[in-house]
Amino acid sequence: MDANLAGFVALGALILGLFAWLRQDIRALRTELRGEIESLRSELRGEIEALRNEMRSEIEALRNEMRARSKHCVMKCAARSAGFAAR
Repeated sequence: MDANLAGFVALGALILGLFAWLRQDIRALRTELRGEIESLRSELRGEIEALRNEMRSEIEALRNEMRARSKHCVMKCAARSAGFAAR
């Protein structure tokens, strides 16, 4: 009976050791995954910021183009009005 008890104690110690090892392994994995997620988050934020800057410059270029066309149309209309007024 003492041998059976010793076997159960040894088996219990082995099971507890395995669960402790598994728990520690899971903690290490969580830490590693958190680091990876933070790295990807930073990379994604950088990419989003680059796209945002690119879009802002495109919008500004279009805005400037529209202003130039608007000025051109105003000048063209003014010239036509002056031509009609001279008649």
